Amino acid sequence: MTIGGLSYTAVVQTGLESYAVNNVEDGVIVYIGKVRADGNWVVQRYDTVGGTMGYANFSNNPGVIGYGSAWTQRSTMTYSGFETLTGV
Repeated sequence: MTIGGLSYTAVVQTGLESYAVNNVEDGVIVYIGKVRADGNWVVQRYDTVGGTMGYANFSNNPGVIGYGSAWTQRSTMTYSGFETLTGV
């Protein structure tokens, strides 16, 4: 799958295989919303201009409860490197 000129298979990270893609927003900033059966969620943000990837989950956004809220708030959440997330 290609999103924003980025081959999606190039951004799959070890540890995210148990997450299902629920939503994708394609644009200059690409958002990929993922959720697991147990309710844990991750939103990936890819900046197509800068070529940078960031990750958000409850560990760097403790006030965001549930995947639905995370997807709604995707543009205002805090994103950081994958290695900084806990609970993935």
